[in-house]
Amino acid sequence: QPYDETNVTMTQGEYFNTTEMQVDDDIYAGYNYTGVGEYRATYSFTDELGETGTDIDWITFIDSTDGGYSAEVIASEDGHKNVIKFLTDGDNGAYTGWYQDHPDQTADGTTVEFWFKYIDYGQGGFTFYFTGLSSLVNFIGFDSVANIFLWYYGDGGGGTTSSSTPAPADMWHHVTMIYDFTADTYDIYLNGILRGDDKPYYNDNLDTGISNYRLQNDGFGGVNSAESYFDAAGHSWDNDYMVGWNREEYAFFGDYNSTYSFEGDLIGSNPAGWTVYEGGGTVNVIGSVGNHKKVVGIDDTDAVNIVNMYNIFTDGVQTSGTVELWVRTTDKSKDFGFRLQSSGTVAVQLVLGYNLILYYDLAGNPQNLIVPNNDQWYHIRIDFECGAGGYEGLAADRFHIYIDGVKYSDLEFRNVVTNVDRLHFSTITVHSNYIGYVDAIDYSW
Repeated sequence: QPYDETNVTMTQGEYFNTTEMQVDDDIYAGYNYTGVGEYRATYSFTDELGETGTDIDWITFIDSTDGGYSAEVIASEDGHKNVIKFLTDGDNGAYTGWYQDHPDQTADGTTVEFWFKYIDYGQGGFTFYFTGLSSLVNFIGFDSVANIFLWYYGDGGGGTTSSSTPAPADMWHHVTMIYDFTADTYDIYLNGILRGDDKPYYNDNLDTGISNYRLQNDGFGGVNSAESYFDAAGHSWDNDYMVGWNREEYAFFGDYNSTYSFEGDLIGSNPAGWTVYEGGGTVNVIGSVGNHKKVVGIDDTDAVNIVNMYNIFTDGVQTSGTVELWVRTTDKSKDFGFRLQSSGTVAVQLVLGYNLILYYDLAGNPQNLIVPNNDQWYHIRIDFECGAGGYEGLAADRFHIYIDGVKYSDLEFRNVVTNVDRLHFSTITVHSNYIGYVDAIDYSW
């Protein structure tokens, strides 16, 4: 079920409208909102700068066989203020676990959510273990070898299996766990997208609650140290916390006003006003990515089928105009295309892929524009002219493109057309295991 942020529940069944909270200082002033980079949570470490080890409120105790390890609240990391920085030596065969020992929780719907970032050293894993009242309930984690997020669950025969999804290193990820102790299952969300639905517990265990959870670093084999960051742990049993609050920065910042900024769409749903094809993956609205709130993720998990979405202009065909948008990818080597079309004929064809942002000219040849980075937003502006109107000084079937404000002038269309009627985003069949993101799409008409 997509997460509806419009109204969120507080203790005693009281509801507040979060849209109203964004504009009324009197409503959110008492909720400890402190500005950009602060994420309200049960543990947000706001007043713990410089604290280490078990002096940090979230860390109840530490279990380690490693030669060296540390946990310290630092001032900031990649847009998050006051976060825990974890370090371990990564000795061969060693591990370190930092435990959060909380009161036993037995209510269906018990939720734990947090932000996590790991540094890619090419070996080892960062695993969160959730312990029940009598057994291990489940564990999830980030693999620094394959750069994936995994969740483990019972296989129906008393054993355990796992599933995974790409989760790039060196960026923040939001994780949410929701438990159903009556059914002995859990749901797992990564970055607002439901990844595991009603998954049985580890080894098909049965348990009536959870009593603690921990972050454990292991498997580094003495080759590298392990480094990770943790922020804004929110617990549903905290009377001063509402589930979803630890995305707090994005409730006030990260909105890019436009025709399609997806603010009215539910997290986990398809974007309104767009036609989607999900044969090779999913097209979903995501809560936040890289300081942008409410974006669309086009997630390709299949090297046979594509994933795409397109919007047919509600104001009809256009002979000239400007389109602006933001794009981003998790893997710049793989083809994430965006183009203006006249029905099925491509007019302006752009690709973020092949380690470039490029366009295709009238002869079908790729023309390089810039060398991009993974996991970085790029602002794109396209001025186009299909006829003789001279829009922005353009001749027929030509366009300008601005990338982060840098102009590339008078470029050829891919095909000669008399007008365009849609904007189209797509992956391709031979590439998989990457996500293209789009946000804040706007038209000049």
